[in-house]
Amino acid sequence: MMACKTEVIVVAAGLGRRLGESTPKAFLQLGNQPLFCHAMGVFQTLPEISSCILVVPADGEARARSVCQQMPVWAKTKDIVCGGARRQDSVRCGMDALDDDTEMVLIHDAARPFCSADLIRRVVLAAEKHGAAVPGLPVADTLKRLNNEGFVDTTLDRRHLVSVQTPQGFRLGLLKQAYQNAWTRNLTATDDAGLVEHLGQPVAVVEGEAGNFKITRPYDLKLAEMLLART
Repeated sequence: MMACKTEVIVVAAGLGRRLGESTPKAFLQLGNQPLFCHAMGVFQTLPEISSCILVVPADGEARARSVCQQMPVWAKTKDIVCGGARRQDSVRCGMDALDDDTEMVLIHDAARPFCSADLIRRVVLAAEKHGAAVPGLPVADTLKRLNNEGFVDTTLDRRHLVSVQTPQGFRLGLLKQAYQNAWTRNLTATDDAGLVEHLGQPVAVVEGEAGNFKITRPYDLKLAEMLLART
């Protein structure tokens, strides 16, 4: 068991408009459970994790609580809170529910249902050592940056690029500092590591997993259903 007390914030507050569904993404069925259940389940089994906080859309708290109450094995689900307008607003809502003595926090997208225990442990170890850590995969495709007219401006060197996933791990003090800086300077980032980067702090990268993909479009959900059916 890790020396640092570690809590997890699972962010499930997105509406998932790119899926073309009226139901919030985290509540879409994958197999016989809502999507967020698959993302949260692995954290419940790990001794490294003290507790979990689920962040849901503003009108989803009662629904999520009802689902969690039907799963008595989910003893580590400490709280369910409503999120905000942006992802970082939702994470901030989750941070407000952390215990005072928590030292490490992991932040994970509910839309990533297949995160493994090994990946979680790699992130925790790297974050304990470096203060901040994210999982990343080498970029396979050639990436090109466009100009304002939509034409190719330059081809990027993919040797120095990774596709970043969650869970992302941080020393809680560092993450709080990053969020305060973002609030003061009115900064927005698409992930929590981006806010830490604004502080000039290094973020370690550990090996991610191809199976830890994010469900964003209808094809992703179909792929997840196929993978789940094979297990």
